[in-house]
Amino acid sequence: MVARVLQVVDSKCFACCRMAAVRNLVTGKQLMVVLLKLFDYCLKVKANRQELIKVEMNSISIMLGALNLVCRPMYSFVII
Repeated sequence: MVARVLQVVDSKCFACCRMAAVRNLVTGKQLMVVLLKLFDYCLKVKANRQELIKVEMNSISIMLGALNLVCRPMYSFVII
């Protein structure tokens, strides 16, 4: 039952939508950590991985945006 978390929940992109809403790591760090732990747990199941790579979920671009947000402070120190 728990293994198919992404398929059971009515709004499958809830975690992706919440991740896309994080714009600042100062205020959204705890949410980002919780979401990453949730994805770590969910992606251990093949059915969930197949759900997340669907184009209509837009999860790949959301996760790349989150990666860009996390890496942004590193680049600001390099440029200065």
